[in-house]
Amino acid sequence: MENKKIVFTISFFLILNSCFILSKKTKQITIEKPEFNTDKTLIISKFQVSSDKIEMKILSEYLPDLLYSYLKNIDRIPFSIDIANIKNDTFFKKLGYKPEKIRAKDKRRIINYSLSNDFFSLYLYPLCISDEKQIELPKYFNVYVKKFEEDKTYGKESLFLNGSITNKNIRLSIYDPYTEKNIFEWEKELNIDIEKINIEEININIVKPVTLEIIKSLLEEITKEKYFLLQIEKPEYSIVYIDDKYVDTDSIYVREGKHRIKSTKDGYKPWIKNIEITKDTTIKIEMEKQKEIEVEIDSIPKSAAIFIDDYFVGLTPQKIKVIKDKTYHVRLSLEGFEHYNYKMNLMDENNEKIVLKLKKLQEQEINKTKKTFNTIKNLSFYSFFPVFAAFLYTNERSDYYNNKANIILSMPVDQWNKYRLSEIINRANFFNNTQQVFRNTSILLLITAGIFQLLELEMDDVGVGVDQDKNIGIFYRW
Repeated sequence: MENKKIVFTISFFLILNSCFILSKKTKQITIEKPEFNTDKTLIISKFQVSSDKIEMKILSEYLPDLLYSYLKNIDRIPFSIDIANIKNDTFFKKLGYKPEKIRAKDKRRIINYSLSNDFFSLYLYPLCISDEKQIELPKYFNVYVKKFEEDKTYGKESLFLNGSITNKNIRLSIYDPYTEKNIFEWEKELNIDIEKINIEEININIVKPVTLEIIKSLLEEITKEKYFLLQIEKPEYSIVYIDDKYVDTDSIYVREGKHRIKSTKDGYKPWIKNIEITKDTTIKIEMEKQKEIEVEIDSIPKSAAIFIDDYFVGLTPQKIKVIKDKTYHVRLSLEGFEHYNYKMNLMDENNEKIVLKLKKLQEQEINKTKKTFNTIKNLSFYSFFPVFAAFLYTNERSDYYNNKANIILSMPVDQWNKYRLSEIINRANFFNNTQQVFRNTSILLLITAGIFQLLELEMDDVGVGVDQDKNIGIFYRW
C-alpha cells in the first residue's frame, strides 16, 4: 500500500513537470492573436402589452419611439466578456470549443493563454494555464442604437431591447442572440391611471412625462455611468447638435462630463459652446443674425428671370438682400438667350450692382439641333410599340414552350423522343433569349424618347437647357 502511494506521488509530479518541461515537444499551432469586435448595435424592438385595453396598446406603440429618441444618444456600454465576439475566433474551434457556449471564466482563460503565448499547445491546454497574468480587456463596446425593422437580417453583433408594459410597471431586457441569453433585465414601477386617459388625445407628449421619470434610471443601469437632463431653449427652426450628433428634441439626457453643443440656422451665425455637465442643466441658445447686404442684379437685355439657389426672386433689374460672405448660385434665363450661370459671394459691402450680359442664341443652329432631337425622339417613341408587341409575343411563346418541355420531362424517358423534347427545348431557349432582347430594347427606346423630349423642353426654355458654356443638356447646379 505504501508503495502505491509513492508511485502515485511520483507520477503526479512527473505529469505536473511535463507541463513546463515537455511543452515545446507537444503539437503546436501558430495562429493570429485574438481581436475583439467592440461594435454593438442595440435594436429597440416592439413592446408587448399584457392588457386588452386599447389605451395600453396605443401607449405601447409610442414607447419604442420615445425610448429611441433618448437611447440613440448612447455611444458606449461597459465591455463584458460574456457577450464579447472575437473577429478571429478560430483558436476556440482548434481547442474544440464553441465561442458562444463558453463560460466567461473559461473564455478569459483561453484568451489569456493565446495572448501570452506565441503557440497553442493542443495537448497541454488547459492543464497548464493559470490566471496569474491578467489580460487587458477593452473598457467599452461602441454602441449604435437603431429601431427594429421587420424585413432586416441582424448579425451576431446585435443586441435586442425588448419591453413589456402594464398599468403598474414597465419591464425591459436586452437579449443577446449570440449567447441566447438576457444580459440585462430591468423593471420600474409605472403608475398610469387608464381611466383618466382620453383615447382620442393619446400622443407621444402624454407618454413623455411618464417616461422621463424612468429614463434616467434606465440609462444609468445600462451604461453604468451618470446621466443628467439637459433642457435646450433654442430659436425656432434652428438645428442643434451635441457632440456632432443631431438632436431632435428640446430635452435630452446626456452623460456626465464635457460636451460640445452647436446650433445652426439659415441666416444666422453658428452658435458653439463647450459645457461640462455635472447636474441637470438648462441652456439658452441665442444666435446672432448674419449681416445682410443689398445688391442689385441687372442684365443686358433686361427682364431676365433671376433664380438664386434654384428659387425665383424676380426679373432684372432686381434688388435683393443676401448674407455677406456666403456663396449663392445665380442663374438668369431669358427666351432667345443662353442661360447665364454665376456664383456670387459678396465679401465687400461696396458691391451695390451686378450687371450680367446675356448671349443671344444662334437661331439657325438651335433649330437644326431641335429638329434632330425631335427626329430621334419620334423614331424612338414610335419604334417602342412594335418592339413591345414583339416582346409580348415572344414572352407568350417562351412560356408555352417552357410549359410543354416541363410536361414532356415529367413523362417516362422512352417517351421523350416521341414528343421531340430536344426540339421543344431549343425553341424554348430561342424564345427566352429573344424576349429578353425585345424587353431590353423597348425599355431603352422609351428612355431615349423621354430624354430627348426633356432636351426639347429645355431648349424651348421651359426648364433649363443651353448653358453658358454652349453645352446642351440638363443643367446641374454645381
